[in-house]
Amino acid sequence: MGGTTSPGGLEKREGPALVKVPTDLLSVENTAGVDLYIKVNGEMILYKKGGSFLPRSRIERLVRHGVRALYINREVVGSFLAITEREIKAMLFSNSKPTIQSLKKVHAKVCDLAASLITVCSSETIGLSVEVSNSIAYAMESFEELPSQVLFLLAKDITTSVHIANVHFLVAGFSYFLGYRDEELRKMSSMGMLHDVGKAFVPDLILKKPGKLNDEEFDEIKKHTVYGRDILKNDGRDNFAFGALYHHENLDGTGYPMGIKGEEIPQEAFIIKVCDIYEALTGYRTYHRPFKPFDAAKLMIEEFVQKKPALPKDLMQGFIEFVGAAKM
Repeated sequence: MGGTTSPGGLEKREGPALVKVPTDLLSVENTAGVDLYIKVNGEMILYKKGGSFLPRSRIERLVRHGVRALYINREVVGSFLAITEREIKAMLFSNSKPTIQSLKKVHAKVCDLAASLITVCSSETIGLSVEVSNSIAYAMESFEELPSQVLFLLAKDITTSVHIANVHFLVAGFSYFLGYRDEELRKMSSMGMLHDVGKAFVPDLILKKPGKLNDEEFDEIKKHTVYGRDILKNDGRDNFAFGALYHHENLDGTGYPMGIKGEEIPQEAFIIKVCDIYEALTGYRTYHRPFKPFDAAKLMIEEFVQKKPALPKDLMQGFIEFVGAAKM
């Protein structure tokens, strides 16, 4: 798999031949056909050859011993993640309806998939992200309790992958609540999953900076909207590209990157924006404590509707109703 190149000529620099895979993403099934490597004192050592069996007990032992990741060859990432996608489907549909516990396992898998999407941004990882998003959209329609349960699945973490997974579930659930169904719901689910794919081109030193970004760093991270559009258009997924491009635009035209306003901004982009802001407020951040759901929604009304017209009032009212409908 090669790097992904934007129309402007930007290319994500190729990493090493080995790609980091979170230990929590490993399973007996997806490790069966791949070589696994472990980093010891800065050197890569073969841990398991493809074709051999990796018992669940050994995976659990790795986790207990603090081994957060193993490594696989870059060229097998697509097939490795395809097995993960089948595992997610099994978690969603193996029972009469998914439980909160099984849904939290799905969320954890989606977090790991999002991490892989940002690490190895390719047609394979984008395609698998869409397949998983479609499965979750189908689950939303199959189990009527699921859309109102998504607020209880959100993980508290500042990592990009957890943010993407949280926003994805929020977008899927809120879109269902608003009446999106069938192909349109699958599209919204996928746009939620891919809204921050452009962060694959943002330097890790900025993405993972623990403190506040300076002006130059913030200018760089704002480019993820354009990068995301370019990645998705290059992959032939124009129907998802505007979600990546427009989800930081404001109703009054003060957003980025285009500075468009009002009806120029599609409602789908505003749906992603609402979920994006809510996730940032309710999650752990270095610059604020996590807000409780209704406190976050109240602040959003005060700051982004009343004080600054950044979000449509009717959409925010719908989101408050969505938060209020949440039930275990």
